[in-house]
Amino acid sequence: MNKWVLLILKNLPMIILGVLLAFLMYWRWKVGLTRFFDVDEFSYLHWTADFARGSRPYTDFFMFFTPGFLWFFAPLVFLFPHGPMIFLAARVVSLGIFAVMLVLLGVLFASIRGRRWALLPVVLLAFLPMPYDKFLETRPDNLATLLAFGGLVFQVSALLGAKKSQALWFWSGMCYMASLVVFVKTLPFVLVGCAIAILDSVWGKGVPFGVWWKNLLRRKPDPDIRAFFVGLLIPLGVFLVWVSSLGDIGKVWYSLTKLPFEANMIGKLGLMEPHLFFFPNGSFYGGSATVTNGLILNHTLWFIGIIAGVVRFFTPFIAAAGDRRKALAELLIGGVFVLSVVLYVQFFPLKHSQYLIPIALFIAYYSSDAFVLGLQWINKTMGIIALGLVLIAGAYIIGKTTIEVNQVKLFWSNTVQLQQVALLVDSIPPQAEVLDLEGRMLFWRDPYYICCVPFGSFTRFLSRQPPVLRDVLEMKKVPYIYQGDSNRFSVLSYEDQLYIRKAYVPVTGWGETLWERIGI
Repeated sequence: MNKWVLLILKNLPMIILGVLLAFLMYWRWKVGLTRFFDVDEFSYLHWTADFARGSRPYTDFFMFFTPGFLWFFAPLVFLFPHGPMIFLAARVVSLGIFAVMLVLLGVLFASIRGRRWALLPVVLLAFLPMPYDKFLETRPDNLATLLAFGGLVFQVSALLGAKKSQALWFWSGMCYMASLVVFVKTLPFVLVGCAIAILDSVWGKGVPFGVWWKNLLRRKPDPDIRAFFVGLLIPLGVFLVWVSSLGDIGKVWYSLTKLPFEANMIGKLGLMEPHLFFFPNGSFYGGSATVTNGLILNHTLWFIGIIAGVVRFFTPFIAAAGDRRKALAELLIGGVFVLSVVLYVQFFPLKHSQYLIPIALFIAYYSSDAFVLGLQWINKTMGIIALGLVLIAGAYIIGKTTIEVNQVKLFWSNTVQLQQVALLVDSIPPQAEVLDLEGRMLFWRDPYYICCVPFGSFTRFLSRQPPVLRDVLEMKKVPYIYQGDSNRFSVLSYEDQLYIRKAYVPVTGWGETLWERIGI
């Protein structure tokens, strides 16, 4: 048989999966640059613009998450200081973040299960309908998950005995803590990662606990764990130095600790069940609110991924064939997955679909883990041709379903949103102050401490009350109020709404999305 034919047959799974991945990424790019902008994207970019212009988070403006996202995206504000291009540029960066996630997922699978099927989890994550859209959006969840998953990949490589293990441990710690500086929802990665690092320095390396403890007391810890914790401390140190420069430490501490829980008290008034986003829904799974191919494939992957992940978590020695450090690598991956699922189901009051972002990586990983067993059996019993036919059939189903699920999203375009931004830039003086209830008005100064969130729905839960809105509007004679498509005017207090309706009028042609002060 011709050597080229043999080479193709040998690499047939990789070729088929590679072609499918290119198709899926084309659709990711297409949807990412076309789909409408979620209101959260406006909020995060608005706070980034405030920060880039010199305002201080927590003290000068309301914010309740760690600042790493602002640090990372601030250059976009300088590159695109005016006009709608900043929103598209941020989407491109988010697509890049997702692409790097895919690379890391493939590297992890190759490290644990071998290179032959390394593209399978990459393909499944690129396809997975839930949470497809959230991976494309500009939000800190994606950047934080990328960093945390990078920390996990570095740690797994170190556990598997790669060269320069101390450097790998160091970068693992760096990535873990950097992810927390971006968003604290990656805490499961860091907690499990630290536990595995300590366990590896004792049990993984066969060091008696008494000897390990004595070395620790003598300040002679294991070199690997020392490198790991040094890596953790560097981003933490940078964060603490930056926080100390903000001035009002008490307000910063409150904003990062107590405030998020108080603001989320609103979630107790309308509970979100963990299975909320798994009901038939045309927005997520194509078609109408019925059972579709997208829903069936999505739920199949999630079901298989959860079952396989739980099994791997409780049987790390089986996959590791008795190797302690490989068992720890299995336990690390499974531990982060299980803890993430438990926290989502039991503890997060507002179970929005973006909270599924880190879990989705493990769903792709573990469902691939299960599928590989079946694919290897087909290859062994029926041969490479049969395996190729199965993969081609699977690729056809995934490709067809991708079109069915995402075709409608191309009609939910961001064109009108971008046109509105351009019109606002042309219509409102750049030096004006705008009370922005939505977040889209990031090119103008904020007159009020809080913007871009429905603060009228949660300020009653805050132990530190913000200034009274109507008093600020009156004192500063704020010329414009913008609520966009958010309808957040309706959740303001009755007194604030009454004041606004007396002192402001809707701008002609904008309905009630844009209000102008009477007499300006």
